[in-house]
Amino acid sequence: MPAASPYPTAPNFYPPQPAYKAPQYQPQPQYPPYYGPAPMIVQQTTVVSPQTVVVQRRVPHVLHFFLTLFTGGLWLPVWIIDILRR
Repeated sequence: MPAASPYPTAPNFYPPQPAYKAPQYQPQPQYPPYYGPAPMIVQQTTVVSPQTVVVQRRVPHVLHFFLTLFTGGLWLPVWIIDILRR
């Protein structure tokens, strides 16, 4: 018989737990479920009347001015050509 412990035994506060049971393996399907073909999306375009809209672009003078300053005047011919083309 084992020697008596000098310490009192602790009370059992928790009820006994059932034995661990491993989860059962369930085979997964090989392919995802088939939901049928995807719906078709149709875009309708209506042309009312073919018109030509002419929009005249403006020369960005402030941008050309700063580019001319930063490049030491090398941008000035580009600025002049851009003004003459418009």
